[in-house]
Amino acid sequence: MIARIAIIGKTSANPSLLRLLLAEAGVASDKIEMVQYGTNDLAAMAQDSRNDAFMAVGPLQSKVSADAIALTARSRGEPHFLSVDVSEAIAQKHPAFESAEIPGSTFSTSPARPDDKIETVSVDHLVVAPKSLAETTVVSLTRQMFVARPALLRELPGIATLEKPNTDKDATIPAHRGAAAYIDGTDRTFLERYSDFLWGGLLLLSGLGSGGAWLRSYLKRDETNAYLASRDRVLDMIEASREATTPQELEDMQIAIDDVLRETLDCYEDGAIEEAALLAFGLVLEQFHFAVSDRRQVLADRRALQKLVASE
Repeated sequence: MIARIAIIGKTSANPSLLRLLLAEAGVASDKIEMVQYGTNDLAAMAQDSRNDAFMAVGPLQSKVSADAIALTARSRGEPHFLSVDVSEAIAQKHPAFESAEIPGSTFSTSPARPDDKIETVSVDHLVVAPKSLAETTVVSLTRQMFVARPALLRELPGIATLEKPNTDKDATIPAHRGAAAYIDGTDRTFLERYSDFLWGGLLLLSGLGSGGAWLRSYLKRDETNAYLASRDRVLDMIEASREATTPQELEDMQIAIDDVLRETLDCYEDGAIEEAALLAFGLVLEQFHFAVSDRRQVLADRRALQKLVASE
């Protein structure tokens, strides 16, 4: 004779769990017919007389399980709860499961359903994430889940059973490094996580800046040399202006200085010289103009004296 077992839920995990339970209990799978019902088809499941039993997987506070039991009681009389006597053996062989008990009156108190504790197996519903998921993302998600748990209890009573994962290295299901960091209190701030990279980046940028400055200086070395030559030329003109004998000589020097100034400004715009060098050139240029002005005054005084002597 083949027994027909109704399974609440369309997931493939529930039939797999039932096969495991039956195998451990020594029940041949060919003696069992499994039929799955959606959570919206509980009334049809309870009223179908072909169903010999039904299986539900969920939290003890599950409304779906409680409704299924109540509908069965109304349609076919008080249900009988089957104990999983091999729960401890299953837990030893399959670490993903644990031996557990359903306390009496879990699903109803009047009448009590069940009327006494029932041995069963428990299975965890896990929030899983790939190892590739960023640690910071998992830290944030884990923090929000546990912080929001009190507020969610009103809408999701089952969240009361939310537990922290095992963060031991040898855990059957290893915790993501982000979840473990939050639970163990080892999660770090942004600066703590990336301080080495930040300092390294600053040093790299500093090195690149120095290297860029050297490269620019190397590429502009001809213009830099031209600037230095122009500066030395102005210094020579300062000395020459003090020995000029005619105003025309001074005028020629000033015309030459205009060309030197134009070349120097071109070097500055091309980046061949820095602003400090331009300021230094300005001081030299100012000194040249002072020297020319002084020399013009000397030549003018000399001409005036010569005129005065000639008139006498």
